[in-house]
Amino acid sequence: MKLLFSSDDYCYCADGKYYLREFGDTLLKRYLMVFDTIRVAIRTKYVSNSDLGIYNILVDMRVEIYPLPFFQGPKQYLSVYMDTCKRIENITQGCEVCIVRMPSSIAYKVLQRAKMQKIPYGIEVVANPQDLALQGDLKAYFFWSILHKNLKK
Repeated sequence: MKLLFSSDDYCYCADGKYYLREFGDTLLKRYLMVFDTIRVAIRTKYVSNSDLGIYNILVDMRVEIYPLPFFQGPKQYLSVYMDTCKRIENITQGCEVCIVRMPSSIAYKVLQRAKMQKIPYGIEVVANPQDLALQGDLKAYFFWSILHKNLKK
């Protein structure tokens, strides 16, 4: 069975190979105990081998990286929003189930697509956006408030 998975993490790509940090690798190994393969919808940054840093764990052969545009923060997300939506259009093909870790703007878009395709899904809530909204300025408050509203739905 193939899992479609998304969270608020990054993947680095160097010389055509994909790398995760230790947390991402550990998380996916947990799912590989249950699922045959995993398609990971993840923000991907293209770097040289010397710039991998903590993203230095080569992705398992049973994991298919589905690279999405790299961004950090709401302002950059707006600049890649349309491209991200277009990339997600066919993301569910071949996947039988979907799990997303929220809050995450990418995971939310993946979840919307899974719902449209009537794929069974699960949600892991790993933070409360309302708590995060109180830690930033007015723009951050607005952004996290939207994520909180979406999460409640």
